[in-house]
Amino acid sequence: MRIIFRMLLAISLVAGVALAEPAIHLRKFSKIETTGAVLLRDVAEITDLDDNANTEVGKIEITEIPGNATRNLTGFQISKILRRYLPGIEEKLGQKITVVVPPVVRIQNKIFRLDSEAVTLKIEGEFKKICNECEYRLSNLVIPDIHNIHSGANWSLEYQGVKLPRGNFSIPLRVENKTIWISGSVKVMKKVPVAIRNLNIGERISEVDFKYELKDITQASDGFPESTKLIGRQISRGVSANDSISYSNLAKEVAVRFGQPVKIVNKNEWLEITMNGIAQEKGDVGDRIKVLNPSTKTILSAVIEAPSIVRIQ
Repeated sequence: MRIIFRMLLAISLVAGVALAEPAIHLRKFSKIETTGAVLLRDVAEITDLDDNANTEVGKIEITEIPGNATRNLTGFQISKILRRYLPGIEEKLGQKITVVVPPVVRIQNKIFRLDSEAVTLKIEGEFKKICNECEYRLSNLVIPDIHNIHSGANWSLEYQGVKLPRGNFSIPLRVENKTIWISGSVKVMKKVPVAIRNLNIGERISEVDFKYELKDITQASDGFPESTKLIGRQISRGVSANDSISYSNLAKEVAVRFGQPVKIVNKNEWLEITMNGIAQEKGDVGDRIKVLNPSTKTILSAVIEAPSIVRIQ
């Protein structure tokens, strides 16, 4: 049974269908594609109204529906909404408007919308490949809506970064044959060595001089040594109590010398490859130097990880 009502005055009905015109006939089922409110024109046939009235009636907001979702509204709910707007429109129009409403109006928003939580987890997973021990706090995530894509479409990130972003980021995301860009901000947190007391230039660090705390390293331009690579090192730049201790605070101590054989480590998420090389520069732990691969006669750029060990990054 359809719900039929007329604004301001009762109307005449024949066989349950309104004969008066102009009229608004709501469809039982509508597929829409919107990122905002569902408007009356999206779910109804509007007839015999002049252009101004048609526009005004069509812009009446019915409800809001998230992407990939369906909502059922009762005829009573829709009638209640329309009663707030139609009397004024009828008064300006000088005519009564017949409204025909099914008992239930079903609306499906077919726009493809990515779940922000799922995207966040994927982004954090990509960052974990670069720094597994870091924690990531994402904010201001902007995920564009995608049109003309079915709700079950597969998607994937196409992040090729080898360094963590310093705050803001923009990452391509592929959905079928479309690419969109996800943007946002990230705060990178990591447990790093922190001075327990003031450490003066020339002092050697002992195990009682520092502790590890979770710190924001988003804007850090230098690395932070592990405890085994920190004990016994000499301070070259003073560190105040509660400040982080980075490689830049430590005196340079040659870990690799020019012409020295080194082990080259190339590691990703699934595989670790080691090979022999020859250092083309000297450097301390954390320094980036050039290394010769004698098998291929190519020069590689690598970071000194420990004495005689370098890692390609």
